[in-house]
Amino acid sequence: MKITFDFNRSYWFIRIVDSGNITRAAELLNEPKAKLSRNLSLLEEELGVQLVYRTTRQFKLTEAGLLFYQKAKTHIDGILEAANQLSEEKSEISGLIKITAPDDIGVYVITRIISEFSSIYPKVSFELIYSNEVLDLVKLGVDLAVRMGSLKDSILIQKRVGNVKFILVASPKYLDRNQPISSPEELHEHQTVGFSSKSPIWELISKNKTKTIKLKHKYVANNFIAIRDLALRGHGIAFLPAFLCDSNLANGDLIHVLKNWGDEGSPIQIAIPHQKNVSKKIKTFRDFLSKKLAENF
Repeated sequence: MKITFDFNRSYWFIRIVDSGNITRAAELLNEPKAKLSRNLSLLEEELGVQLVYRTTRQFKLTEAGLLFYQKAKTHIDGILEAANQLSEEKSEISGLIKITAPDDIGVYVITRIISEFSSIYPKVSFELIYSNEVLDLVKLGVDLAVRMGSLKDSILIQKRVGNVKFILVASPKYLDRNQPISSPEELHEHQTVGFSSKSPIWELISKNKTKTIKLKHKYVANNFIAIRDLALRGHGIAFLPAFLCDSNLANGDLIHVLKNWGDEGSPIQIAIPHQKNVSKKIKTFRDFLSKKLAENF
């Protein structure tokens, strides 16, 4: 038997069931309660079955109502999702993106990338949270995070986009007043500046060789920018992300020492919270950011 009926009634039926009763559905849909009740009755007439047991105190699906709800909801929600995606594709990207990143990558890399993105998509605004703490993205409502190192958070969608290499640097002033350094073992004879939350061990790699150097740092800091500034002021040799030293190496304020020794690098990851539908705005920025970070790292 061929059945023809108004699909709006099926949509309203789904929303009524999702809401728990006609009264709440009417409030959410901004439709008169009487209209929804009437259309529910008409849907039952069109289908030729009772969908709901309803009294003044109870709203409960019949067996036929439950079957129709389960089958219809999948298709109706799919149609609505497809329509929303098409509408989103046609619309201009706009709105707020909330992003977090480590201090150094944020200040020296992310801010510049955001500026480039904003010139292409001027209606997008940003809230930037630069912090070395691993923040709870869901709790803080953060759309996207850039993080350095391996991530263990299974509730995040992760994408590796690059690798941060570390190098040994010192200022000309420091090197001029101290003995030359030609091997990792000689680091013990020099002042060093280290990261306070890390072990005072530098694992240096050169081709197939690995040297593990345990040091007693003269200075420690919890921020790579501060460590770089201490090195710039002549307070010792530092083991720093190469991108943070590029301009200082170019103008001679820092010297790359033990050039054949470095590390395997630390991965740069982009992470977003798991969600059923990632908005076009976030997808577009994530793809742009991925490309730019890959160019930098």
